Amino acid sequence: MQMVLRSLSVAVGLVLALGCGGSKEPAHDASHEGEHAEGDKHEGEKHEGGHEEGGEHHHPKMEGAIKSFHDVLAPVYHADKGPGRVDKACAATTSMKDEAAKVAAEPKGDAAAWKTDSDTLTKTVGDLETACKGDKAGVEPALEKVHDAFHALMEKAKG
Repeated sequence: MQMVLRSLSVAVGLVLALGCGGSKEPAHDASHEGEHAEGDKHEGEKHEGGHEEGGEHHHPKMEGAIKSFHDVLAPVYHADKGPGRVDKACAATTSMKDEAAKVAAEPKGDAAAWKTDSDTLTKTVGDLETACKGDKAGVEPALEKVHDAFHALMEKAKG
């Protein structure tokens, strides 16, 4: 009888450990400021630049205008897809435009390549703003393009 109780206790302990240990991490909080410093990671949707659904991605250390733009984009981009994220994206377009102008003014590496990519970032933010003025069906794809343009610049910034 004692052996049965001991076996049952072990089995219950294993079930509890597996049940707790197998849970997913909580969804991203829209205010994950500072998480993308060197060595930090996050989970995200699959997109160009290394984030894979359920995977990890490490951003290089960011500073200056690149970090400021990221601080505006990240809470929007990493919010759950849906009407709330669309509203956040549209509300952030003015800040994104301001920060994109600052990014353009702080070239890193090859100045000509930086200008080309920062012009792309500015254009994609403008396209996002335009999508927000319509029926908003184009907001999600426009936000993806802003994000991809940002990542292209971030890669150049790390040299």
